[in-house]
Amino acid sequence: MTRQKHNNKSIQEEKKDNTADIRKPGNRRKRPRSFLGENRVLIIGGLTALVILMMILLFTGGRQDPPDETGAGAETETEGRKRDQKEGSDNYWEAEEETEEFLSPTEASTEVKEKKVTEEDFYEALKDMGRKINSSGLGYNGNAGHKTFQGARDFNCALYVSWTLQKLKLLPSGKTFWFDDKGHGSGYRYMEEHEERFEIRHPNVPIHSSASLKPGDICGMKINGYAPHTAVFAGRNDKGHMLWYSAGRTDFRKMVKKDFKPIRFKYYEQNNDMLYTIVHIQFDKKEEE
Repeated sequence: MTRQKHNNKSIQEEKKDNTADIRKPGNRRKRPRSFLGENRVLIIGGLTALVILMMILLFTGGRQDPPDETGAGAETETEGRKRDQKEGSDNYWEAEEETEEFLSPTEASTEVKEKKVTEEDFYEALKDMGRKINSSGLGYNGNAGHKTFQGARDFNCALYVSWTLQKLKLLPSGKTFWFDDKGHGSGYRYMEEHEERFEIRHPNVPIHSSASLKPGDICGMKINGYAPHTAVFAGRNDKGHMLWYSAGRTDFRKMVKKDFKPIRFKYYEQNNDMLYTIVHIQFDKKEEE
């Protein structure tokens, strides 16, 4: 009986000693570290960077139309132009000019068949092109640069006019242009080379003060000093207000509502936005019936 008690006491003391050893500093049992635990910071950092990259790719986009005539949304448009300026909007078609060698023989042709074009033909072609763009569901993109309407996925103000001139055979297929304080693109160079059809001037005056504009003139301007814009002057209404054919983001929606008739921009009349380039087309006279 005494031996059994002694044995029980020995076992209890041994357990107590083992417990004390475990509690001593440095004697704790080390748990095996998992891969996730050791690399948690790297994994979280990588996932965060991936999410940021996906958001940048998703929300990167476009520009270049003036605010609506009431001034509503002007701040939004200005912010968009500032963003585009940071992205290099002044040169946003230069890369497209280098791709002309990849055009098909038909698109790259510089020959234009002679065709008589009146001022009225130009206006009708602008309306028709606007309707085609709208019915085709093309989206607005200030960086768009498709050389022809066929196969295009998006449009902007300069392409709208370029495609219209191609349709009228005033520009060869595949020739496009755009303006800021000077002209750019293969279409602009074509205009410079054909003085018998195109007269180019650089007035550098506020839009509202230009007295030299003629109906049908293609105008290159800068809105708010940032984004380039291209529009066609269509004369004045009975109150003397300037009317325009324009396919900027806001402008185009207004023309859709008016069945692509020229529209007025109060914004041009109230601000000192600059008119840098005027291309006057030498139209043919309408044949008398």
